[in-house]
Amino acid sequence: MRATSKTGTPLPPTIRAKVLRGILNSVDLTADRKKEILKREGIDIEDLRSVSATVSLSSYTRIFDRLAKLLSAPTLGLNVSAQMGPELVGAIGYIFMSSPTLESAIEYFVESVRSVQDVTLLRYRRGASPTLTYIITDDDIQPRRQDVEFSLGYIHTLINGYLDGGYAPKEVHFEHTKPTRRNTHELFFGCPVYFEQPHNAMVFQPEAMRRRSSKFDPNLIALLQHYLQLVGERDYAVTTLTESINQMLGGATEMNEIAIGQVASRLGLSEATLRRRLKREGASFRDIVRRKRIGVAKRHLVESEMSILQIAQASGYSETASFTRAFAAETGKSPSTFRRISQEH
Repeated sequence: MRATSKTGTPLPPTIRAKVLRGILNSVDLTADRKKEILKREGIDIEDLRSVSATVSLSSYTRIFDRLAKLLSAPTLGLNVSAQMGPELVGAIGYIFMSSPTLESAIEYFVESVRSVQDVTLLRYRRGASPTLTYIITDDDIQPRRQDVEFSLGYIHTLINGYLDGGYAPKEVHFEHTKPTRRNTHELFFGCPVYFEQPHNAMVFQPEAMRRRSSKFDPNLIALLQHYLQLVGERDYAVTTLTESINQMLGGATEMNEIAIGQVASRLGLSEATLRRRLKREGASFRDIVRRKRIGVAKRHLVESEMSILQIAQASGYSETASFTRAFAAETGKSPSTFRRISQEH
């Protein structure tokens, strides 16, 4: 959930400053250059030192992208994630390491990750192909390639720490376009990696989820969970129907298959009740879907080489003209202009 101010106004999505601090500490740049990069986002390096400090998620993703370009390191997210340990996410990371099975470690991490980063959605699905899915539910957060690769890479690093190394998932999926040197990702994860997929995801071998760690310590888990209660980790329960729908649509694989009846049913509401409650929040289902479609399109325009027609279809529009009109109405720019300006920056 997105945190709110005292007046109930949604605040910009944030990430714990210690994550950005850890990334900056891992790159080979002078202190003055790091300060310069932070200053562009209005951040003082001293602002990152507090344990409870947060930074704008938009600023974080832009800084990550600038670092990758400055260092000529297109896989910076992956490279940095391999250097991080459980201390990056504090008690949550150590509970992961102390859990009785890999599956329980992942399930706890999924439940707890929102204390580190807003507007992200981690889902774990059990079954014949256990799958961990990572979604940034706010489509205005751009660019996101480095954050996504860092996030899945970090989970992969945690798993290998939990199992004392030598582990590889079944396959890994990324929403963004494939890089020039694709084998870098397959070497990192030790499995096939697919790009331009519906979701960012890690698919596991089912037998791996029952594996246990030599670090299992139920007493430490209880102690750390008590600590988290004492320090008051933030509660991110969803508070608005609009937000619930946004999270639900964040997991949609086909933007042209979004029906209000299906959404209402999943929420346990009638269509009439859904429309009425959204109206009370100053929203409409049609507007939510339109913003989501345009958000998906913006992400593809920034991070992929797909044609305008392909992006229109992926965003739920049957032809380019209607997509261009909707995009211009929402952003004030044509899709091609938006892509050109994004590439210039």
